[in-house]
Amino acid sequence: LSAELKTCVESVKWDQGKKLDKTAGLNFKIEAVKPLRLAHRIQNMLLFTEEGKFPATSSKDAIFLVGQSFRKSLISDKKAFCLNRIKQTTSLDKVKELDVVDLSRGDSGQEGFEITAEAVDKKSGDKMFLYQVIIFSGDSYFIQQGLVADSKRSELEPVFREMSSKFKLNS
Repeated sequence: LSAELKTCVESVKWDQGKKLDKTAGLNFKIEAVKPLRLAHRIQNMLLFTEEGKFPATSSKDAIFLVGQSFRKSLISDKKAFCLNRIKQTTSLDKVKELDVVDLSRGDSGQEGFEITAEAVDKKSGDKMFLYQVIIFSGDSYFIQQGLVADSKRSELEPVFREMSSKFKLNS
Protein backbone atom coordinates (compact mmCIF):
# COMPACT_ATOMS: atom_id res chain seq x y z
CA LEU A 1 0.00 0.00 0.00
CA SER A 2 3.00 2.30 0.31
CA ALA A 3 2.88 3.51 -3.31
CA GLU A 4 -0.88 4.12 -3.16
CA LEU A 5 -0.59 6.06 0.10
CA LYS A 6 2.27 8.14 -1.29
CA THR A 7 0.23 8.96 -4.41
CA CYS A 8 -2.74 9.90 -2.25
CA VAL A 9 -0.72 12.21 0.00
CA GLU A 10 1.11 13.84 -2.90
CA SER A 11 -2.11 14.56 -4.77
CA VAL A 12 -3.68 16.62 -1.96
CA LYS A 13 -4.27 20.26 -2.93
CA TRP A 14 -4.83 22.99 -0.38
CA ASP A 15 -7.34 25.69 -1.27
CA GLN A 16 -6.31 28.61 0.94
CA GLY A 17 -9.22 30.72 -0.30
CA LYS A 18 -11.87 28.20 0.70
CA LYS A 19 -14.12 29.35 3.54
CA LEU A 20 -14.67 26.60 6.08
CA ASP A 21 -17.66 26.30 8.38
CA LYS A 22 -16.07 26.52 11.83
CA THR A 23 -19.13 24.94 13.43
CA ALA A 24 -19.47 21.93 11.10
CA GLY A 25 -19.73 18.61 12.90
CA LEU A 26 -20.31 20.03 16.38
CA ASN A 27 -23.16 18.56 18.41
CA PHE A 28 -24.21 21.93 19.80
CA LYS A 29 -25.20 25.35 18.52
CA ILE A 30 -24.55 28.79 19.94
CA GLU A 31 -25.00 32.28 18.54
CA ALA A 32 -22.50 35.09 18.97
CA VAL A 33 -23.78 38.18 20.77
CA LYS A 34 -22.16 41.54 19.98
CA PRO A 35 -19.51 42.62 20.67
CA LEU A 36 -18.27 38.99 20.61
CA ARG A 37 -17.52 37.26 17.31
CA LEU A 38 -16.42 33.74 16.45
CA ALA A 39 -12.63 33.80 16.32
CA HIS A 40 -11.36 30.24 16.29
CA ARG A 41 -12.17 26.56 16.62
CA ILE A 42 -9.95 24.08 18.41
CA GLN A 43 -11.30 20.54 17.94
CA ASN A 44 -14.77 20.61 19.53
CA MET A 45 -14.40 24.03 21.17
CA LEU A 46 -15.37 27.45 19.81
CA LEU A 47 -13.67 30.65 20.96
CA PHE A 48 -15.26 34.07 20.67
CA THR A 49 -13.43 37.39 21.14
CA GLU A 50 -14.36 41.05 20.79
CA GLU A 51 -12.38 41.50 17.59
CA GLY A 52 -13.05 38.03 16.20
CA LYS A 53 -9.30 37.34 16.37
CA PHE A 54 -7.43 34.61 18.20
CA PRO A 55 -5.61 35.12 20.41
CA ALA A 56 -7.31 38.23 21.78
CA THR A 57 -5.16 41.33 21.32
CA SER A 58 -5.33 42.36 24.97
CA SER A 59 -5.70 40.49 28.26
CA LYS A 60 -8.48 42.97 29.13
CA ASP A 61 -10.55 41.88 26.10
CA ALA A 62 -13.37 39.43 26.61
CA ILE A 63 -13.10 35.83 25.56
CA PHE A 64 -15.92 33.29 25.57
CA LEU A 65 -15.40 29.62 24.91
CA VAL A 66 -17.83 26.78 24.53
CA GLY A 67 -17.22 23.11 23.93
CA GLN A 68 -17.79 19.53 24.89
CA SER A 69 -15.56 17.57 27.25
CA PHE A 70 -13.07 15.31 25.49
CA ARG A 71 -13.40 12.30 27.71
CA LYS A 72 -16.40 10.42 28.87
CA SER A 73 -16.62 10.42 32.62
CA LEU A 74 -19.03 9.71 35.41
CA ILE A 75 -19.18 12.61 37.84
CA SER A 76 -20.92 11.82 41.09
CA ASP A 77 -20.90 15.30 42.71
CA LYS A 78 -21.67 17.64 39.83
CA LYS A 79 -21.71 20.84 41.89
CA ALA A 80 -18.30 20.09 43.40
CA PHE A 81 -16.98 19.27 39.92
CA CYS A 82 -18.18 22.65 38.58
CA LEU A 83 -16.67 24.53 41.51
CA ASN A 84 -13.37 22.72 41.03
CA ARG A 85 -13.42 23.18 37.23
CA ILE A 86 -13.68 26.98 37.43
CA LYS A 87 -10.53 27.01 39.57
CA GLN A 88 -8.61 25.11 36.86
CA THR A 89 -8.50 28.10 34.49
CA THR A 90 -4.72 28.14 34.01
CA SER A 91 -4.29 31.87 33.36
CA LEU A 92 -5.99 32.81 36.65
CA ASP A 93 -5.08 32.83 40.30
CA LYS A 94 -7.11 33.42 43.48
CA VAL A 95 -10.42 32.31 41.92
CA LYS A 96 -13.28 33.06 44.32
CA GLU A 97 -16.90 32.17 43.59
CA LEU A 98 -19.41 34.99 43.80
CA ASP A 99 -22.59 33.07 42.97
CA VAL A 100 -23.57 29.46 42.18
CA VAL A 101 -26.92 28.73 40.51
CA ASP A 102 -28.33 25.23 40.03
CA LEU A 103 -29.69 25.04 36.46
CA SER A 104 -31.05 21.50 36.78
CA ARG A 105 -34.45 20.87 35.28
CA GLY A 106 -36.23 17.78 36.53
CA ASP A 107 -38.52 17.38 33.51
CA SER A 108 -35.68 17.36 30.95
CA GLY A 109 -33.23 15.42 33.07
CA GLN A 110 -30.63 18.05 32.25
CA GLU A 111 -28.28 19.05 35.05
CA GLY A 112 -25.93 21.98 35.27
CA PHE A 113 -24.55 24.92 37.21
CA GLU A 114 -23.88 28.58 36.48
CA ILE A 115 -21.03 30.13 38.46
CA THR A 116 -19.73 33.67 38.57
CA ALA A 117 -16.34 34.34 40.11
CA GLU A 118 -13.60 36.89 40.51
CA ALA A 119 -9.95 36.12 39.99
CA VAL A 120 -6.54 37.63 39.27
CA ASP A 121 -4.78 37.33 35.93
CA LYS A 122 -1.45 35.58 36.60
CA LYS A 123 0.47 37.62 34.01
CA SER A 124 -0.86 41.14 34.47
CA GLY A 125 -2.17 41.01 38.04
CA ASP A 126 -5.46 42.52 36.78
CA LYS A 127 -8.69 41.67 38.55
CA MET A 128 -10.84 39.49 36.29
CA PHE A 129 -14.47 38.41 36.09
CA LEU A 130 -15.24 34.80 35.20
CA TYR A 131 -18.58 33.35 34.08
CA GLN A 132 -19.03 29.59 33.73
CA VAL A 133 -21.91 27.32 32.79
CA ILE A 134 -21.55 23.55 32.72
CA ILE A 135 -24.38 21.41 31.36
CA PHE A 136 -24.18 17.65 31.87
CA SER A 137 -25.46 15.38 29.12
CA GLY A 138 -25.13 11.62 29.40
CA ASP A 139 -21.56 10.75 30.34
CA SER A 140 -20.20 14.04 28.99
CA TYR A 141 -20.52 17.74 29.76
CA PHE A 142 -20.55 21.02 27.88
CA ILE A 143 -18.65 23.98 29.24
CA GLN A 144 -19.13 27.67 28.55
CA GLN A 145 -16.70 30.16 30.02
CA GLY A 146 -16.55 33.91 29.68
CA LEU A 147 -13.54 35.86 30.92
CA VAL A 148 -13.03 39.62 30.97
CA ALA A 149 -11.27 42.32 32.96
CA ASP A 150 -13.38 43.21 36.00
CA SER A 151 -13.52 46.82 34.76
CA LYS A 152 -15.63 45.57 31.81
CA ARG A 153 -17.83 43.22 33.84
CA SER A 154 -20.97 45.40 33.74
CA GLU A 155 -20.74 45.55 29.93
CA LEU A 156 -19.86 41.89 29.24
CA GLU A 157 -21.63 39.85 31.93
CA PRO A 158 -25.03 40.35 30.21
CA VAL A 159 -23.40 39.30 26.90
CA PHE A 160 -22.04 36.10 28.47
CA ARG A 161 -25.47 35.32 29.94
CA GLU A 162 -27.24 35.95 26.63
CA MET A 163 -24.76 33.76 24.73
CA SER A 164 -25.27 31.00 27.27
CA SER A 165 -29.05 31.27 26.85
CA LYS A 166 -28.57 30.65 23.09
CA PHE A 167 -26.68 27.38 23.68
CA LYS A 168 -28.56 24.36 22.34
CA LEU A 169 -27.65 20.69 22.00
CA ASN A 170 -28.20 19.24 18.55
CA SER A 171 -30.83 16.53 18.52
